[in-house]
Amino acid sequence: VDHTEVAQRALRALGEEDNPTPLALRLDHQIHHILVDEFQDTSHGQFELLSRLSAEWSQQDRERSLFLVGDPMQSIYRFRHAEVGLFIKAIEDGLGGHALEYRQLSANFRSESGLVEWVNQRFSRMFPLRSDRFSGAIHYAPSIATRGATTTRAVTLHPALIDDRESEAREVVALVQRSLSERQSAEDKVAILVRSRTH
Repeated sequence: VDHTEVAQRALRALGEEDNPTPLALRLDHQIHHILVDEFQDTSHGQFELLSRLSAEWSQQDRERSLFLVGDPMQSIYRFRHAEVGLFIKAIEDGLGGHALEYRQLSANFRSESGLVEWVNQRFSRMFPLRSDRFSGAIHYAPSIATRGATTTRAVTLHPALIDDRESEAREVVALVQRSLSERQSAEDKVAILVRSRTH
């Protein structure tokens, strides 16, 4: 069986909402905490499974917790039936009959302020103004840099107007060599990000 079939069998094993199986009732007493990472890539089947697992939980029960973590702007698995609209649905309607307390994080600890500001300016224009769970549209949520600028120019573009891979490779090598010669210390590193390993 594949992952989808495993999830479907788990869902069937719990029974229906109004007619839970003995397994569902037993799990209701055993499961106290559910943590889901990468929640933006949840499918309808997974969403239903989470709803059923937490359906009998009381809103006043402080000994149980449902913690969902994700970034809808990073949803890339639609080909695996992930529906980013479910992320918005959970925020607006809750999950399994439970209202959720939503927190939007904005601090960026990874990148210097120049890069964060550049990305905020460009991507805020590319994303839709409002999120829409039915179409899967996600609005851009800007980040706030926690690290100061490390250079006067955080981003420099080198457009390749013609598809010439040899020329592109020579340009990348020249940029890396220039960067290595300008290093402030041996600790400085150069990283090259590509679409996949074969590139």
